[in-house]
Amino acid sequence: MNVMKNYLIIGTYPEKGSKNIGDKLITESVIKGMSSVDPGCKCEVVFRADSWSNVQAKVKKADHIIFACLAVRYDLEKVVYPFIRNVVDSKTPYSVISSGTSLLVSESEDIYAGLDKATIKLLLKMDEEAFLFSSRGVLTQFLFSYLGMKNAMLDGDVAFYSPERQGLSFRVGDKKVRKIIISDPHYASSYIESFIVLYSGVVSIFPMADVEVCLHGINPDVENFCIENGLKCNKIYELNNGLNVYDSCDLHIGYRVHAHVSALSRRKFSYLIEQDGRGADYGATITRKISQPCYVGNGGNGGNGGKGVNVSAIYQLLAILYKDKESGFIQFSGLEKQIDKFSMAAHDAFCKIASA
Repeated sequence: MNVMKNYLIIGTYPEKGSKNIGDKLITESVIKGMSSVDPGCKCEVVFRADSWSNVQAKVKKADHIIFACLAVRYDLEKVVYPFIRNVVDSKTPYSVISSGTSLLVSESEDIYAGLDKATIKLLLKMDEEAFLFSSRGVLTQFLFSYLGMKNAMLDGDVAFYSPERQGLSFRVGDKKVRKIIISDPHYASSYIESFIVLYSGVVSIFPMADVEVCLHGINPDVENFCIENGLKCNKIYELNNGLNVYDSCDLHIGYRVHAHVSALSRRKFSYLIEQDGRGADYGATITRKISQPCYVGNGGNGGNGGKGVNVSAIYQLLAILYKDKESGFIQFSGLEKQIDKFSMAAHDAFCKIASA
């Protein structure tokens, strides 16, 4: 008789904070995957920043713990994951799926210099002890190699997991774009000018298209701007299946990495404005020129003291978009193979964990 396994997922979704729907997608993808390969299993979720006293009982009863997109940051075990040391030192097997970083890409110095010694030491320990350890982008993977980690492997973002779309192709050759979604920027006070340029440019290139702004999290600056200027604005983070809005669009362009993932997974044309090290990781990993760096000059996490950004990056991405429109988006031809590869890598990881 099969014994039902308990999986504890340590997620990054801030339900009581920004409500970033992209983080929710990560958690849901892991639950979907584990439930698919291990029917009848039980999946519980805890937030990465919770206290040990709140999660201790769940850790003890778990058969396997999964760090969903481990957010590698400075002070990893003191601030970002206050109970991570307790998990690592427990006797419970654990895996790390699609770990990611926000490297200091907007600095002029070494982009890999942003981690403290304690975090590096912990990562090396986890690399040795974890049942499975994967990264979601080439910049993160190179960081791990740079630190001396031997077992971490590049698998892509687990949020690409969508076996129901395996084998589907991008619809290249058709220049008709009827609906466009623009995802909202993080750090809106610094990016509002770039957002205005982006919206105006998209409307100019596609004058007949229906354009909608989608908020992936609480973002009053962008929401108020849309209201004041009569722009369609959809707070998808409030919806149960908010990311399904990408089912009905033809094209996405914007700032949210999981808008990019959601669109590409659905074989919709998508363009990303890289705001920080997270966006840079996707830009370096996806094998097409469909993203453009647009950083503030004060750290990879966007802390900017109200500084604006150079909008030239927006014009550059709009130029790429215009070129692709004229060609029928031919550069997306074959990109589904890489998306399928990410999805299959996630499936393989789920199977390995279920068989552990």
